[in-house]
This record gives sequence, C-alpha cells and structure tokens, in this order.
Amino acid sequence: MREFYLVNGNGVKFDLMSSKGFFHAPDGLGLHNTQTFLRTGNFYKNVESYEAQKSVTGEMVFKCYEDYKAFADFIAIGPLKLVYKPIDTEYTLDCSIASLGKSEISHDNNRLVCPITFAGESKWYILREAIIAHPYGSDAKKYSYDYDYRYYSGRSGIVEGINNSPYESPCILYLQGYLLNPAWTLTVNNEQIASGQVMGEIFDGNQLIVNSRDDNLEIAEYTDQKVFLRNMYQNAVFEKQNFIYVPSGSFRITITDDSLSPVTAYLQMVEEYDTV
Repeated sequence: MREFYLVNGNGVKFDLMSSKGFFHAPDGLGLHNTQTFLRTGNFYKNVESYEAQKSVTGEMVFKCYEDYKAFADFIAIGPLKLVYKPIDTEYTLDCSIASLGKSEISHDNNRLVCPITFAGESKWYILREAIIAHPYGSDAKKYSYDYDYRYYSGRSGIVEGINNSPYESPCILYLQGYLLNPAWTLTVNNEQIASGQVMGEIFDGNQLIVNSRDDNLEIAEYTDQKVFLRNMYQNAVFEKQNFIYVPSGSFRITITDDSLSPVTAYLQMVEEYDTV
C-alpha cells in the first residue's frame, strides 16, 4: 500500500495516511517536460527540453476543524519534505505549500475536504549514505543508516557505490579534521572523471563539507555541530572540478590528504528521479 508523510523544519513527521489528516486523490506524481520545437517543413526538431517544476496536488481530508488547524500549524514550520513510498522505497521531494483550501465541514460526509498543492523545490530523490576511513586509519567500517548497505562497500580511503538513477546525481562529502590539503577523486570504469582539492588545514573537531547540490553549492569548514566557520572555496584548486556529480552506474571515490592523522569521510549521494 502506498504511503505519504510530511517532515517539517523541526524534523517532526506528519502521517498523511492518518485519521488526523488524510491525503486523498494525489496527482502530479508523473513526468512533465517543458519543450520548445523548431519547425522545418513537416518536421519538428526539439531544440530545448527541461523538466518542469513539480506540482503535487490532492485533497486533505479532516474530521474536525481542530485537526485542520493542527495541520496548518505544522506546515507553517518550513522547510518541508514530502515523502512518498509507492511500494517499498521512500522518495523525498523538497517542497513548500503553494495553496491549502478551506471551506466548511460537508453535511454529506461530515468531513472537511481541503484542496492542497505542494510546490516542488527539487526532483524526487533518495539520500544514500556511507562512512569511510582514511588509509592511515584502521580498515573502514560501513554504515547504511536508512538504506540497504549493499549499495555501498567501504574500504580504507575508498567508497564504492552504484547510482541507480538514470541521471547524474550530486554528492555531499564530509571530511573530518584534522586534515591537511585534502583531495578526492571520482573514477568510473577505472577512468578518473573528476577530482578536487582544498589547500590548507581543517582543524581537529571540524569538518570540510563539499556540497554539489544546486540549492546549496559550497566548499566550507563547519564545526561537528554543523556551525559555519569559513568559506573554503577560495582555497580550492581551480584546475580541478572540485564538485562531485556521480554518473549513472558504478563509481569509486578515493580520499587522500597530506597529514598523518586518521580521518573519517562521510558521503551522501542524492540519487535523483524525474518520476517515481
């Protein structure tokens, strides 16, 4: 049975299949491309095509006004994530509420039926996660957190994985200090396709975050509590690509640095889909 739930900015979950607020008649879960064609005689050439912004619509059904008010208060705390589980895999859509209608409780069914529109702020995605250790440390341990560990196999200084999406997927790389001139390489079929490096020190207890998501593109130093310290983009080696985008299929990311201290690297791959 399919499932929907929302997560608000406080990390609180709202079950959209519950009697407190049921998401009925969902629509807009498919694919919608915006296209421009150039006519040449009786032929039409597609000269531009891109995915349109996602818009998921439906109805929220409430038993009483109190449940409606509780839901309205919940969605007021952004940012929001809509999670959809059509079979056995959860897909996430970053979103905001474009509209939430309200009328009166119907005399026909004694329910408050409110049209709702979720404005997509991303593609549907799965967040894949793994932890790897530096070559100077002990053998790597791997953790899967929310997803099947078979997607990743960890070794010292290396993370190997499979991007199941048909599209190139951005990554977020967390490198734990102490670090000196940390570097990373992405290889596919034994061919290096991207690399990056930051010149300088990342101090013990801090981390270097390399984020290739379009909504938060950055190379920066943070504390272990995710408090921003300084922008490290200006320290990047500009002859390298630096930001990691994993192509569809198998890949390997290798981490190195010039210090002799054991270091842990933490990888998130944002596996993206147009439709689920």
